[in-house]
Amino acid sequence: MNPTARRVQRLLKLLFADVQQREASRQIGVTQSLLSRTLSEEREPSKTLLEKLASFPGVNPRWLLDGVGEPLLSDCTTLPVVTRLPKTAEAMWQETVSGDETYRISENQFSETRYWCRLTKTTVKSWGDWGQRHLRPKDGDYLLLETDPKQIESLPGQFRLVIVTHPKIAKGKPSWGILTSDMRFFAFKANTPRNQSAETGNAVARRTRRKITLPKGTAEMAADPALQVTKSDEVPSAIKIESEQVMAVVLEMASDTVLQKASD
Repeated sequence: MNPTARRVQRLLKLLFADVQQREASRQIGVTQSLLSRTLSEEREPSKTLLEKLASFPGVNPRWLLDGVGEPLLSDCTTLPVVTRLPKTAEAMWQETVSGDETYRISENQFSETRYWCRLTKTTVKSWGDWGQRHLRPKDGDYLLLETDPKQIESLPGQFRLVIVTHPKIAKGKPSWGILTSDMRFFAFKANTPRNQSAETGNAVARRTRRKITLPKGTAEMAADPALQVTKSDEVPSAIKIESEQVMAVVLEMASDTVLQKASD
């Protein structure tokens, strides 16, 4: 039995220990046959069952899908969802909120300066080949953003996915990228100046798929299994930034990868 199937079985026992299987299937919104075959290990949890359980009241979808946290959210609330970045560094994050859409979070993680960012196809595409290959974002994934400068500054210095504004990056517009502990920023967009010097878009394009020496400051990238960088990679150019230029830091991801891999 795979880890997801084990978590489904545990969750069903927690939610419906004293409930008949027919009633449990009715409450979840799936057929009794599907539930029975899943519990008897005749089949893996289906995409439908995972979706229904992930949205069931009190269930922690992060635990169900990724094994993070506790199975049930005894105390939970929601945070607003954004689907795009502010147009400028001065713009308010509240202006980018997607209507009335919210996503759950536990009470101990709640903060009024945090938002869930739902990745769209446009956002994923904007990360470019390097960002997509190494971080593997998917349309529909949720990223938990911390946007308060004081909170960001208090976070431990480490390798992070961030949103930054810098006059030499994307003409000062907010941009996604990787920040190392020594405050070197690697933008996913290909118009970051190489080695902090000016460079045209054509020059950047000529470097695509060309063997290069890893720039100074990428040691953390090479050491991170999830973001393995080799000398044959097209590595984004690095630029030194100041802490006040960091608009948001990604604290965690709630991924729908498991749902996409589940059988129907």
